[in-house]
Amino acid sequence: MTIATAVGTGIRCGYDYSAYLYEWRANRWQRIWEHEQNDYSAAAYHPQTLHAIHISDAAADGTRLILTLGTPAGCGGTFVPVRYQVWRLAPDPTGAASSPIAVSPILDQSETLNDEGEPPAIGRLTADDVLIEFSAAGTGYGLTRKALRHFEIHGASAIQTDPIAPTPRDFVEEWLAASWSDSAPRSDSPVLREWHAKLHRDDGQGDFPDPALACANDPSLVEIATRFAEQPKHYFLVRTRQPLHFTMAAIGDSPFPNCTQPAPAADQQPSVLPANQ
Repeated sequence: MTIATAVGTGIRCGYDYSAYLYEWRANRWQRIWEHEQNDYSAAAYHPQTLHAIHISDAAADGTRLILTLGTPAGCGGTFVPVRYQVWRLAPDPTGAASSPIAVSPILDQSETLNDEGEPPAIGRLTADDVLIEFSAAGTGYGLTRKALRHFEIHGASAIQTDPIAPTPRDFVEEWLAASWSDSAPRSDSPVLREWHAKLHRDDGQGDFPDPALACANDPSLVEIATRFAEQPKHYFLVRTRQPLHFTMAAIGDSPFPNCTQPAPAADQQPSVLPANQ
């Protein structure tokens, strides 16, 4: 039997959360995992509000994963870092109740989200898979975007894979914000590297003024138009290879022929994960 608990200590503008996991072993409750800060020096202390703690079912070898989703506690603004961390719990292979459970951190990342309410990020966890959804930092002159972070867990390694966005419009921003090494596998042609170098930016200064358009000559393609601050529009052809898997097909300075029909489904899609995940 395993139980999890989280406690918060009040601080200015919020709470500093800690989390613990206990397992009934050798006729008593034993703490097998903890997530807390014990160093309160100015440089090391980063209080965190934990919005979710997920514990996976046991894999065939008895290992489990733990996922936490947190944002900084205190007087923050709308755009704050979201931190997602994953640990692997591996029991002693002999099954001895007195043997300690090995705890291995396998993922610890942080990026800016738009705090749209509680919870600001949601996740789903299995014994070998992690999926996280949140509203990414908004464009300076436009709307926020939805971001997905998907990781396949192989032993003590977390490998990021598709999907990275729920819609073609969101994908364009993710593709532009990422490094070329990350965007290259999500591109139909290596010639797009020049466009990526020209348009890549991570300051969020952009907008999507036009609706997504379907292309009559290829139903897998959608045209997305974007205008960066003080720049002309650019046009992106996004290919949907399967649900939630996109690649960049082409980029141009003018609209693409045959892409003229509104495609509202390419702009709006329900949350990939239920809000109670």
